[in-house]
Amino acid sequence: MRERCRHVEVAGRRFLVRCVRGVPTRWNEERELLDAGVPLPLCHRAAWLDLSPRAPWLLSARDEHGRCAAVVAFTTTATRAMPGHVVLRAERVGVLRDARAVTAVLAAAARLARARRNILRIEIATFSFDASERRAVTSALAEHGYVRARERRFYRKTARVDLRETESDLLASFHPTARRHIRAVSRHPVTVRPFTDPVLAGRVEALARAARERTGGLAIDRPFDALLRLSALRPDLVHFVGLFRSEELLAFASAHAHGDYATYADAGSARRADIKLPLGYAPAWELMLWAKRQGLHHFDFGGITDACDRLRGISDFKRYFRGEELDVSEEWVFEPHRVRAAVANTLTAAATWWRMRSLPPAERRTAE
Repeated sequence: MRERCRHVEVAGRRFLVRCVRGVPTRWNEERELLDAGVPLPLCHRAAWLDLSPRAPWLLSARDEHGRCAAVVAFTTTATRAMPGHVVLRAERVGVLRDARAVTAVLAAAARLARARRNILRIEIATFSFDASERRAVTSALAEHGYVRARERRFYRKTARVDLRETESDLLASFHPTARRHIRAVSRHPVTVRPFTDPVLAGRVEALARAARERTGGLAIDRPFDALLRLSALRPDLVHFVGLFRSEELLAFASAHAHGDYATYADAGSARRADIKLPLGYAPAWELMLWAKRQGLHHFDFGGITDACDRLRGISDFKRYFRGEELDVSEEWVFEPHRVRAAVANTLTAAATWWRMRSLPPAERRTAE
């Protein structure tokens, strides 16, 4: 573990920003924020970062009173375009206690990238249900040299379901089709129940992959075995629900807790001609009940689209739960070494073009 500290001044206030490579055994900043009741997204918590194959960078800012006011965790990924270089990425970056503290962290991250020649790029995905909070973060990003990303990896818009109603009122608020499919489970030889056994990780991956292939979704490399172990250790943070016929897993869905809301994280299902039942509705409802019973306020469906593409079916499924549709995120990048970044971008574009040309015409049209 390597550590450095520096002072950053923002709007006349001085913050002490601590930069740590790797997850400390005692990460006091996380504990301090949680003890103060500050919502902290899962991707900035040690339990999640321990799943990363490469040591993350943790940046935190303390105000003039010595109080932790912001924490941002950056995962590191090697880039094939420029061997020996890495990309730092942080998601769900928003205002915790103080927008100026977040500004200090983002400024320190840019300085870190300039000082280290192997950091090719920093990627930031902001997140907040509050438009004014998102503007505060994007203003800080623009002030310190970040620019809007040309391509998106994180969803811009979502459907948010308010969990603060009673369970019966919440169910009644859904589209009649969603209610019918949730209740239909009782008329089939299937059960819906949580699971944590890592032995099911291979089946989970196969179901998720099959769902992505049907819908044209992006391939996502998930460590499902580690996530299942985490769900057993920390059932308050990660939850898996499966739809089973006897012991056969036919469908699953998972959710992650991010402070005061939960997100629909991963899902997948099998195509079975002998079961005339939409398999995704009951697991999604069980995830909402899990989040609600933990006292979380909202359920974020993890992205929807208005485009008439293969992902439209997933978005239509999510809309049957009648959540409020909101813009929640923007993506920004910082490239400290412009020449190397330009070379890497050119190589990546060329590799993408060649890969697209190698696909059969039907698959090429889908990818485009």
